[in-house]
Amino acid sequence: MKISTGLLQLVVVVLSSATRVFSHRSVSSYYKPTKLTASITKQLVSAAITKATGMNAKVSVTVLDEGGNMLAFLRMDDAILGSVEISMRKAKAAVVFNMESAAIGQLLASSGGGSFGVENTHGGVVTIGGGVPLTTSGGQLVGSVGVSGATVEMDIEIAKTAAQLLKQIL
Repeated sequence: MKISTGLLQLVVVVLSSATRVFSHRSVSSYYKPTKLTASITKQLVSAAITKATGMNAKVSVTVLDEGGNMLAFLRMDDAILGSVEISMRKAKAAVVFNMESAAIGQLLASSGGGSFGVENTHGGVVTIGGGVPLTTSGGQLVGSVGVSGATVEMDIEIAKTAAQLLKQIL
């Protein structure tokens, strides 16, 4: 492959200019990772399971990324089978609407017109409590957590435990 001398000189000039412009700042001052990693996801699931265990609850926990893709899932021993799909759909509702699944349900109920089929969107969402968006301390949406298997109030509390931990990490 033959590269023209003029093109090569242009690349060198652009790169040397960029080096001068950015050399006084570190890369980290421009970019702070704000996504869920495998390590962070494990910590979130662990925090949720620890909270559930402390409440004597048997739950399923789902963590999704900002695009609604599965990052982690865990069903505790003896958690009811139905909690698997419900935790996933609560998490899906939280991430696609960027609000708690309970708040979506309340909004729909207060509209007086029913759900308008919202539960059938995005592959199916559940609009009862237990789905919580995961946001950084700066407010950036990076995913969601869904919890199911205990009472709705307990599911919410367990999910919020994971969400609060994330704000401490990111």
